[in-house]
Amino acid sequence: MDLLSLVLAQEAVASAAAHVPTTVPTSWSGPAATACQTRLDELRLLLTDLSARLEQARTAAAAVDDPLLQCVAS
Repeated sequence: MDLLSLVLAQEAVASAAAHVPTTVPTSWSGPAATACQTRLDELRLLLTDLSARLEQARTAAAAVDDPLLQCVAS
């Protein structure tokens, strides 16, 4: 994955995370509401972890692209 693709993926994940509700509607109740809330919580954690991993990958890709950060054998 190149640096541009990583940046675009980060933006897509950030956008997705912004659109995931934090809670189910208050009018919902019962086991279905609980199950849905659990899935929302899991999704938010997944997107947070994915964002962190994409940031690590972007940093690594930037280091590879930057000749000043590369180790060069003389």
